[in-house]
Amino acid sequence: MLTVETSGIKGIASFTTYDDGELKECKLKDYNLISTKYGDFVPQYGSPGVRSKQLKVLYFHKSGKIKSISLEQQTEISTSIGIFPAELVTFFEDGSINSLSPLNGQISGFWSEEEEGALTQKYDFTFPFGNFSTKIIGLRFYPDGKVRSLILWPTERITIDTPAGKILIEQDLSFLKMAA
Repeated sequence: MLTVETSGIKGIASFTTYDDGELKECKLKDYNLISTKYGDFVPQYGSPGVRSKQLKVLYFHKSGKIKSISLEQQTEISTSIGIFPAELVTFFEDGSINSLSPLNGQISGFWSEEEEGALTQKYDFTFPFGNFSTKIIGLRFYPDGKVRSLILWPTERITIDTPAGKILIEQDLSFLKMAA
């Protein structure tokens, strides 16, 4: 289980709570280390740069377990389909990864989609229906770790083979979870 003793979090700069007073989310100004079954993560605490979002960096489920972490630095995470870098990671209440975003920059008048896209790299994917390389915004998972979807970078397109022929994928490739 993934729990964090919220009284041990250092340097809370701002926060909100649930109606019962439990911590819902917070922004940090000091270094903290959050240990998970996927490794140790350092939530964002430094001064934001030109591409950084001004975020509440830790979100908690009502139970007190971590819901999401905006990371200070891009950090590698091992998943069921390989190792991917992440700047933002979200969790299901049981502590398994819900999603990860390799980049989490602020698109604004000071930082463009093209600049963020230049930082994005292509990743290789292997699935029963074929192999391909593409840039992604994020990956989403089922609680058991199987891939739920790939969210493609806006300019990316992939073609996959299906029994009905080739299909062009433009935004999101979702995987249905089949009953056993």
